[in-house]
Amino acid sequence: HHGKTNSTMRQTIETNYPGLPDDVRYVVQPDLSDIPEAKLRKLNGRWLFGMADESGLVSKNIIETQEFYDVLRNAMLLEIERSRPFQFDYIFRIYGAEITALYGEDMTGKRISEFHGPEYGLFLDLFDIALTRKSLIYSEHTPPHDVSVQTWRSLVLPLGEEKVEWILVVCLPSNQRSSGLKQQTVYLD
Repeated sequence: HHGKTNSTMRQTIETNYPGLPDDVRYVVQPDLSDIPEAKLRKLNGRWLFGMADESGLVSKNIIETQEFYDVLRNAMLLEIERSRPFQFDYIFRIYGAEITALYGEDMTGKRISEFHGPEYGLFLDLFDIALTRKSLIYSEHTPPHDVSVQTWRSLVLPLGEEKVEWILVVCLPSNQRSSGLKQQTVYLD
């Protein structure tokens, strides 16, 4: 490899999506210093290790590693469905128990196109970038207020052998909001 191509350059994007309370920040090809969560840093390291080893792609076998096992409850594995050229849908094959608990719906076996919610546009953008650039992405976003999470910190990893066939997403909640009711309870002596 002579010189870095554009696809391996770190790039930070801040943008907003309708329905999400704050701007979303994501970093394509992040440095370790961009990722505050140790478990995500470890998974990032495992992915980079695999990239150095193979044909420019990391296979789905990453889900057999300890680094993945540590975040299993917060992981989503999506199979890429190529319906038309340059048009993709993504099928949830693994949908982590903790994400199900926080959103109240299990998306296993469903498509991202069936996902109704403000995060749909964000996820679609992240998945498309990961797929087309074969790049890992770190993102932080504030979910809609009815989700009891302050911030989702996510790692999006493209996986495959000849071509990208899977997208692995790990979403760790930072500072879970307690329900509004508890916060408003006042005890008077």
